[in-house]
Amino acid sequence: MGENDVDAGVDWARWEQTGEGQVRLIENASLGEFKLNQDGDDADSLPISIGFDDANGASVAAAELWRAGLRNRWGKIGPIADHRSGEAIYGGILFRHFGHFLLESLARFWFISRHPDLPIVWHARDAILRNWQVSIFELLGVEPSRFHLVTRPTSVQRILVPDPGLQIKGGMWSGHGNALGRFLIGPTQGRRIWLSRSLLRPDARLRSNHIKIANEDILEAELVRRGWEIVHPQHLTLPLQLAALKGAEIIAGIEGSALHLLMLCGDIDAEVRIVSRNPKGKVADTYHHIAAAKRFRQSVVPKRAAELELFDDERRFADVPKLAAVLDQSPVAR
Repeated sequence: MGENDVDAGVDWARWEQTGEGQVRLIENASLGEFKLNQDGDDADSLPISIGFDDANGASVAAAELWRAGLRNRWGKIGPIADHRSGEAIYGGILFRHFGHFLLESLARFWFISRHPDLPIVWHARDAILRNWQVSIFELLGVEPSRFHLVTRPTSVQRILVPDPGLQIKGGMWSGHGNALGRFLIGPTQGRRIWLSRSLLRPDARLRSNHIKIANEDILEAELVRRGWEIVHPQHLTLPLQLAALKGAEIIAGIEGSALHLLMLCGDIDAEVRIVSRNPKGKVADTYHHIAAAKRFRQSVVPKRAAELELFDDERRFADVPKLAAVLDQSPVAR
């Protein structure tokens, strides 16, 4: 096995035992562009292409994006148009999707947080940071002036490539969770919070199990009657989204990116309750990995209480009062 021929799947048990992930130093690296949906569909890889070669022209496997057992494709690197001297950290891919940004773009933050003076190199679709991305970096104490966004072939004299502290459907290291947990939301003050998706615009491009639930607003009305607060995260700035969780006894919602906001929280005393969008009543393993790494109580509402039915090509909760009653049950004492 060559120096860069490594398995991108992380040994999470080893991380917990040693308290340290692996970091590789690549000298005279060449980075190419980040592209989506290249060369049609390929069931054996992600529809994502990046370029990242060592001095010998070999792809650097440590920089791979590993998601649910699939890996990115390696793109050809054209003539070098930019050069970075000195040492830098490889941050990964800057995704525009809120959930994938929290889970994957920040996956190497455990190492970034330990080296506040080193520049950070990212693969990016363009050289523009979104306002919400800047807000997250500000919360984490990372100054964007340290960033170099690779949008054209770039050489880097010395680049440190840390293992990711989280991989979707792979696992998460508790040390990474500790590094990200900058906003303290405990202790509980009895608030019950529903993170709403009811005002999100439907997107026909999304897979069926990611479509919004048509009568979520009816469920919310029942929860309000029971004393719950309804939060629409997409209408709030990041500081207000986090503040909305402070003092919560229960944080609940339909599976989605809003629940990944807990990645940025610490002192989580609330019990988290997830309602599946999948007719089988299951959620992705990543939700469980996050809860275990950050040590908070979490459960998935049983399928019998959150049963979905198809109505005019829409998914709806079959029994809203029953679901509301289950959500509203008092948390189990620690």
